[in-house]
Amino acid sequence: MLDKAEHEDENSIDKKLPFKTALKTVLGLAYMPIIAFMCHPIYSLVNAAVLGRDSSEQLGGFGLGSLTLGICVISISYSFTCGSSTLISQAYGQKDYELCAVYRNRQILLSAIQYCIVAIPMLFVEKIYIAIGQDPAIAAYATQYVHITLPALFFYG
Repeated sequence: MLDKAEHEDENSIDKKLPFKTALKTVLGLAYMPIIAFMCHPIYSLVNAAVLGRDSSEQLGGFGLGSLTLGICVISISYSFTCGSSTLISQAYGQKDYELCAVYRNRQILLSAIQYCIVAIPMLFVEKIYIAIGQDPAIAAYATQYVHITLPALFFYG
């Protein structure tokens, strides 16, 4: 009977959490991802603004490279990683922190394997661009952008 009363006290504490306190807690945990998601479009805008002044081939290469990475790497990696959040949340809700760690570690390993698989076609992307009829100069700039940016995307997913 005492355990049930303690359990009810824990639930009542969770229900009486003031909105301001809850918001402060969530923002305290989420400020780094918020900043990261805000910086990604900013760096893309700066790249486009700087390259737009030089030549249309460089800007075209940047656009083609960004599109290629967005479709072939970022969207797949991000979607693949988000699937684990449900499992980790459920394990956390059950207060099974060891299972949370197991899910997280599995996701890290699977994301690394998935990145390697997705990165292979990006190594040959210039041949793919030429095969679909892209201008060779734009394909060269896009390939350079993809090859420089690709290693950093390992940490994005």
